[in-house]
Amino acid sequence: MSNNPKNKTEIDLRRMLPDVALRMETRLLIDGALNLGIKVRTSNSHKTPIIRLPLTLRHSMAISPVDRGAQGFAEWFTFMPNTSPQNNFPELISRVHIQIYDELIEEHLSESFTIQAPNFEMILRTSLSIYYSITGKKLAPIVKKA
Repeated sequence: MSNNPKNKTEIDLRRMLPDVALRMETRLLIDGALNLGIKVRTSNSHKTPIIRLPLTLRHSMAISPVDRGAQGFAEWFTFMPNTSPQNNFPELISRVHIQIYDELIEEHLSESFTIQAPNFEMILRTSLSIYYSITGKKLAPIVKKA
């Protein structure tokens, strides 16, 4: 492959600039939350950001990427083999670690699990569904008023 940047693939660019790729992927997930009306906060960790959001019943959720890529930077999205025979490009899926905290309990007990989903909305839906099946508590994100 040529060293000409216009001939680089997404994977090559991700390997060359993992910090930029991480910021772009984080921004994509934050935008997914904002499109749902959910205000999130992110940690300032250089290589592994955490997205945090408030939930009902005085709970909160922390979402962090599971996978690591070039130079030890976290990756929100993982390349998966495409199941469609017409498409040779890999699919992108998020593999994330979820922690849901009950803030009414002094020790801030949490449930913790790993899921995979294609976007922020499915990360949220899947996480809340799993939490409900574990605890019986039906939570929802706190949506900002328009």
